[in-house]
Amino acid sequence: APQARVSALVADLSRMDEVRAAADEFLATHDRLDLLLLNANAITQEHTLTPDGFEANFAVGYLGRALLTWRLAAALRRTPGAQVLAVVGLNLERIDFDEPSGRAGFSSMKALGRWQWAMQVFAREWNRRVPETAMNVYMPGLVKTKILANEPQPMRLFVKLANLIIGVPVERAGDELAGVVARARAEGLRDAYFARTTLEPPRALKD
Repeated sequence: APQARVSALVADLSRMDEVRAAADEFLATHDRLDLLLLNANAITQEHTLTPDGFEANFAVGYLGRALLTWRLAAALRRTPGAQVLAVVGLNLERIDFDEPSGRAGFSSMKALGRWQWAMQVFAREWNRRVPETAMNVYMPGLVKTKILANEPQPMRLFVKLANLIIGVPVERAGDELAGVVARARAEGLRDAYFARTTLEPPRALKD
């Protein structure tokens, strides 16, 4: 898009005050929002609490995304054809609501599964409550980024090998994501689940 004007808002999405501030800054200068891509992620290997008291992986992967979406809901609602796309992985770990911080038996993989489960539950509830704006879920596969570079062994070695065999180059992942956005808009999809470019049944979340 050579004619595009690009600007940025910087925020720590693990801190809810910064999420609110970023949303407010956007709304102060924009009256529409065509696409909200929920892709923020950062893997914390140890059980860590944010200044707000939330488990760090859950704060970035779910709470920050959900809060940002609700804060921007008015702009989404008033933009014809606007959509939200939530990027997730394969992990699913139902939240233990008696111990929502996930301290007991903590692992980064379980932490990823908790926010990814919550994000997909959120998408279904959003689609029920906000008929004006569709939200869909996108699983991009194993993209060749550094997001898993600090995993403990042997997972780190497994990721390196998997990247060599099935890893998706960043440029291709971007093209596939853009294709999913275009298809969702053209077909009026909502509450859909894409595994890369394949439209699949939504994941089972009740168990």
